Amino acid sequence: MNRSIVDKIAAYVAARGPDGVDAQELATVFLSPMSAPPQLCARLIGNVLSGDPRLVLGPDGRWRVNRSGPATAAGSDYTVIEATEVAAGARHYFIAWAALRVDAAGRAGQTVSSAIRPDDPWPPDLILPPQIKKAVLAGPPLTAAVLQAADFARGSVVVAYRIGGFQSAVARAIAEPDETPQPLSLERLGKRAPGLKTDSREALAARLGLPAREVAGAAATARATAEMLSAMLARKESFGLGEPEGWTELQHPKKIEADFSRFEFDHGFIAGLPESPGIYIMRDANGTAIYVGKASNLRARVQSYFRPRIERDEKTERILEALSRVEIEETGSELAARLAEQRALRALQPAINIQFDVHDRPEASKGPARRVLLMLPAPDAGEVEIFLLDGNRAMRRVKLPRAEARERLRPLLAEFFFGPKKPAGQPVAEPEREELQIVRSWLDHNADRVNALDVDLAGGLEGTLALLDRYLHEPPDSGKVFHV
Repeated sequence: MNRSIVDKIAAYVAARGPDGVDAQELATVFLSPMSAPPQLCARLIGNVLSGDPRLVLGPDGRWRVNRSGPATAAGSDYTVIEATEVAAGARHYFIAWAALRVDAAGRAGQTVSSAIRPDDPWPPDLILPPQIKKAVLAGPPLTAAVLQAADFARGSVVVAYRIGGFQSAVARAIAEPDETPQPLSLERLGKRAPGLKTDSREALAARLGLPAREVAGAAATARATAEMLSAMLARKESFGLGEPEGWTELQHPKKIEADFSRFEFDHGFIAGLPESPGIYIMRDANGTAIYVGKASNLRARVQSYFRPRIERDEKTERILEALSRVEIEETGSELAARLAEQRALRALQPAINIQFDVHDRPEASKGPARRVLLMLPAPDAGEVEIFLLDGNRAMRRVKLPRAEARERLRPLLAEFFFGPKKPAGQPVAEPEREELQIVRSWLDHNADRVNALDVDLAGGLEGTLALLDRYLHEPPDSGKVFHV
């Protein structure tokens, strides 16, 4: 027998409700047996529906929905369940639920609702309006409410806009012992269906052609969700939803795994990357740089490209298609990583950066043009990286052993900050200007968490060296000692 006929019979019986349908009516509507006697109709319909778990033959000879059978998505009833919860302190309490049956054709049927009594005794931090509190106090406790909703939903698929704790508990209560509950979330379906691609209840309703309305309370929310479900069932093909039996897979699609057989490295290489700041350079099989990125944690950032995903953005897809190997360069700080990235971008011109990441000129500093000494960690814990900033005019960057930094910096500080000024008007090369802007802008945004000092407020060369001593004698990982 054609499966679609069985599905239509199941939907027809579900729409007739608890009274059921006799075999002769079903035979006349679906099989046209030309006035066959009742016994023949019963035998014909019994053969057609034999083994279908959605329907059951009652002792009165009438076919009804099997309320005790397992829930299936195809051709079955749905039960839309929404619950109202309120926050009190650090906890959330369910105070009401409502359920509405929707048949396979999208027609709404029976409804049921109830208040839910929270913990006994009444939680002292739960404050409700008097009328609502009165209804809540008269309702069953949460466990009983879940069982009541489960009894109503038995033999159907549990549906909600967003699956929460209440709906999950109901789905578990009606599932068979060896069955995994699979409630349907319209939010997930709305995000996954090619013809919907929505990210909110309001957007989904609008995409389905339903009027915009504010919903409050479990009953109103259940009615609004049922309207959306009915619209999805009626126009499933136009929205790219496919048949309902595939909706569970659509809302929980399999994640895409990265194919490491295409690369010159494996999972072990990624797991062994350092957790330090730096840049990564992705190259194709010819050694051409295709993408350059910076990271405060190289391992975490590079790993993010290879994690299983439901779908990848276009940039990541392009990178993985062309990728052969990954190179890294460790830096001691995020600022050093930003500067290294800028230099690599300028030198390598990687195609995917140019297409997807528009690197504008670095934002100029909005702070005063101070003379600043900035101290940052180096990749080697025994070294320190020093930036000397003369306002927006010049910058010097050096990396020195911590033990020798004070003495080796003395002549450099004397010449850069306290020596004769260079003639005004000398142009600064563009790469150096870009890097100075990067450093000044970065310092503006991070001044409260880095070690830097204003040379003009430090008391001359000796005062600057004394403050520098304070930084150099702290452990390398001690964090901020002082700032501008």
